Amino acid sequence: MFYISFPKDMNKAKNKKRRRRLIIYIIAVIVLFPVIGFRFYLYPRLPILNGHAAKNMCSCVFVAGIPEEKVKTQELGFFPASLAKIVVNKEEKSATATVWGYGAKTAYYREGLGCALFNGKQPSKETFKAPTTRHDSLANWFEWQAKGKSLVVTPAQQKKLEAALDWAFRADNPKKLFTRAALVVYKGQIVAERYGDGFDKNSRFMGWSMTKGITTLLYGILAKQGKFKIDDPINIPAWKGKPKAKITYRNLLNMQSGLEWDEDYGSMSDVTRMLYTSNALGKFASQKPLEFTPGTEWKYSSGTSNILSYALINYFPNQKSYQEFPYQALLHKIGAYSMLLETDADGYFVGSSYSWATARDWAKLGLLMLNNGAWNGEQIVEKSFVDFIRKPLPKSQGHYGAGFWLNDTTDPKELMPDVPKDAYSYRGFHAQRVEIIPSKDLVIVRLGETHNEPNFSFNDWTKRIIEALEK
Repeated sequence: MFYISFPKDMNKAKNKKRRRRLIIYIIAVIVLFPVIGFRFYLYPRLPILNGHAAKNMCSCVFVAGIPEEKVKTQELGFFPASLAKIVVNKEEKSATATVWGYGAKTAYYREGLGCALFNGKQPSKETFKAPTTRHDSLANWFEWQAKGKSLVVTPAQQKKLEAALDWAFRADNPKKLFTRAALVVYKGQIVAERYGDGFDKNSRFMGWSMTKGITTLLYGILAKQGKFKIDDPINIPAWKGKPKAKITYRNLLNMQSGLEWDEDYGSMSDVTRMLYTSNALGKFASQKPLEFTPGTEWKYSSGTSNILSYALINYFPNQKSYQEFPYQALLHKIGAYSMLLETDADGYFVGSSYSWATARDWAKLGLLMLNNGAWNGEQIVEKSFVDFIRKPLPKSQGHYGAGFWLNDTTDPKELMPDVPKDAYSYRGFHAQRVEIIPSKDLVIVRLGETHNEPNFSFNDWTKRIIEALEK
């Protein structure tokens, strides 16, 4: 009888070989995974990431005068924005961002126009200055209004208001609030005001999407001038002869254009591509296809606001008069001389997102609404248009009107249960807000850099202020 004898350690050798192969595979995966992740996930997103970092650094430094280090730790102190290395050129007035040396994006400052990213085109050296006569009574509106009048709050109320401001600026919150300005206007008087370290009443603060409210008001002024009717189709030449030609001003102002749109700031979405890869933001948004019949569905869209800014130029003979209009017709009429509306690389206002002003000038925009569109005896926007702004849209569950957010809502995520139903507001990214409460004769301003917005409860804060004013 014959038989084959195998070495006893042959199986051990095979197992050892398999283990060696497995270890090699694991090491390969460990080495290659970040490489593949960078190539196929992060690298395509670098234009967005670096664009965001460069644009924000440029505007913060050259428009608002915020120190670079504070911008890095607060405005850009969250992942993945924190990956960006940013170089500020004070002589050129620019900011360039890269991630590990890749995907450079540069934003350039232009006097009177703010900062813009120039994507694939030569940076413009254009500047702008709106002709204006500065009136001290408007610039110092609150002092002028309070002159010779007694304070509308008692010492006890003031003490409670100060406690409410303490809450807004509290540093014991594990998630940094970074409140920079808080201001309360009651019965036309500033009754509480405070600023964070490095900021004061002359500091400019970014409004982000509060800019949408300003864009809406500009159309309110044009409507008052008889330039258009709200149910007219909007004039976008590229839409002629297409289904999109039926989109009306009402549809756009109500965020019911029907245009396809993805408002996701955490990905390569419509809104991030528009803000950081386009030179004409409104034109970019206007090219999106229809998804719904106009007027039938509500969808929050920064693109919609930029289409409105882009189309605004149709009412003016040239770009200069277009750029002068917001200042002459609105901002300087209420003494908001600090306000700067930034434009894109092609010179169109970024009506969705980019505006800067002092806390007091933001409060003036709130007071204009509290006064139903009137200022110092002049009806700047018709009351009927203010009513349109405040009319809840059922498709939004009642939390949106036209450029403004409403508290008359059935949406539990948006409802402030301890605040009057008639409250409405300008709202912006990172918890910027100008709250208007007609039933309380109250305007409340909060500006800062709260990255996780729910950490700053506007319901709780507004409730504290209202309770402080109760006698």
